[in-house]
Amino acid sequence: MTEMVVDPGWVGRLRDADGAVEMVSPDGQRLGTFYPSRPALDDLMSSCPYSAEELAAMRNRPPIGREWQDIKRDLEARCDSP
Repeated sequence: MTEMVVDPGWVGRLRDADGAVEMVSPDGQRLGTFYPSRPALDDLMSSCPYSAEELAAMRNRPPIGREWQDIKRDLEARCDSP
């Protein structure tokens, strides 16, 4: 990968992008696409309605619902019946 130093005026604009940014030359030629790096965990947690402890508790709960194998078996049985 090639690293490019971005003009300081662009740093904030690119950092604030909420998705892919198509980069074009002044004459409109497509140069490529810029994908913002993933936000830091602290940034994500600041907007999360759950605390880190609540998220950990959710991860440790027993799963809710049915296993994929059971769902698949039931769907295949429906397709095989007239």
